[in-house]
Amino acid sequence: MLWLLAAACAPPRPEVIRHGHENEQEQEHEKTSAPSAEEGAEPMQEEPTDAENPDTLLSIDPNGSYFIGTLYENAPFDPTLPDGYCLEDGQRYRGATHRLGRQNLFGLDAIDPSLSFQTVLVRGEVRTPLTDKLVADGPCPPDDSPERQFRSDWMSDEGGYRTTREKLESVSYVWASSVETISLLTIDDPNPQRPRKMRLGAAEEDGPAGQDITLTVQNPLSIELSDLVLLVHYEGGRGKPMPKYEPHHFSLAPGEARAFVVPPGIEETLDEGRLVGWTYAGAHLVCRKGPVRILPSAYFQLPEELGE
Repeated sequence: MLWLLAAACAPPRPEVIRHGHENEQEQEHEKTSAPSAEEGAEPMQEEPTDAENPDTLLSIDPNGSYFIGTLYENAPFDPTLPDGYCLEDGQRYRGATHRLGRQNLFGLDAIDPSLSFQTVLVRGEVRTPLTDKLVADGPCPPDDSPERQFRSDWMSDEGGYRTTREKLESVSYVWASSVETISLLTIDDPNPQRPRKMRLGAAEEDGPAGQDITLTVQNPLSIELSDLVLLVHYEGGRGKPMPKYEPHHFSLAPGEARAFVVPPGIEETLDEGRLVGWTYAGAHLVCRKGPVRILPSAYFQLPEELGE
């Protein structure tokens, strides 16, 4: 039976991520101020933590199939979280009540409403096509909504709620047998009111858009999480805001945690000499290999270079 990690991991040593500059004075201080064993100092002892005890970890079958992601409740006529689809025959077809990341979720008789927008661990398998699970639900209402531009990373993989059967036949879903809450990624963002556009050319001591952000990833599972990718998400650039991702590749042993300190904004000088900036907009954790897959958010489309 799956059960949750009861105690937090020991505080990991933060990994400071800088863009184009390192804090050399801090690095030099660490080299010169730390006592060494040769000087007669006692070696530093790491205190054992519950996270290092196998009995406190979620038990995972290495031959099983699991998925981790944010659980969303689908809604009528929602382009990102549609619970049904209007097809070219003029009929509406009812789909899943919930989705895990960008994948529709079926197989569970009932889902606790308190799990919505929580990070959960699901045991199940990927199946195709989505059309196998659709149920006819009467005629579609007339489409009198004004046409609007919509970014592709905000649109569901089904193509929104007005789509085609051909499109839905290429979309997979997750057939689940269990669901549990899980803690994996925590974000310490000391900037509660972030500006929509970063302040370019700001003084270094102030930072371009506020204080640094700490992203901590912990593995509460009984198996290693390999091929992890933490994508730090920024929005900005020239013209209409567009996403920019800073990837960090790593693995975590059972019970291990790792922290990343990232800037709240980044700047880049274009070829023509123009300075543009991006402001921190979130972080996405992805794992695409092994028995445990970590799925992207419903509001995030995996960049092509990281796709399978």
